Amino acid sequence: MVTQWFIICAIIGLVIFLPLVWTRIERRLDQTLLKGASSFVRMSILAVVIIILEGILVGLIVSISKWNVVDTFFVSSMLLLCFVWLTPLFNQQRKNRQNANDRLHSGGGIDMRIEAFHMRFTPFVIGSTGFAIVSLLATVLYYR
Repeated sequence: MVTQWFIICAIIGLVIFLPLVWTRIERRLDQTLLKGASSFVRMSILAVVIIILEGILVGLIVSISKWNVVDTFFVSSMLLLCFVWLTPLFNQQRKNRQNANDRLHSGGGIDMRIEAFHMRFTPFVIGSTGFAIVSLLATVLYYR
C-alpha cells in the first residue's frame, strides 16, 4: 500500500515536472527531427506529442492507482491546465510588483507602468489545453 502511494506520488511529480523539462525536449526535437518543418507543422506535431505524453501519464496513474479513468483524466488535465496557464500569469504579476518595488526604493518614485500579461502559445500550452478540452468533453459525455 505504501509503495503504491509512493509510485502515485512519483507519477504525479512527473506530471508536474513535465512542463519544466519540456523546453529541453522541444529544443532537442527542433534540432533533430523537426529541423526543416514549417512553423505550423512543428507546432502541430509537438502539441500532439504533448497530448500523447499526458495521456500516457494519466494511463500510468490509472493503472497503478485503480482509480476511475474518467475522473483521473479530468482532474489531471485540469491540474495541468492550471499549472500551464496560472504559472506565467503569476510570474508576470510578480515581475510587475518587483519592478514597482525596485522603482520605489531606488528613489525614482512610484511608477504605475506595468507590463500586461500575454500568454505565449507554445506547443506545450496548445497540447495541454487540447488535452483539457478533450477530458472535459469526455467527462461530460460519460456523466451525461
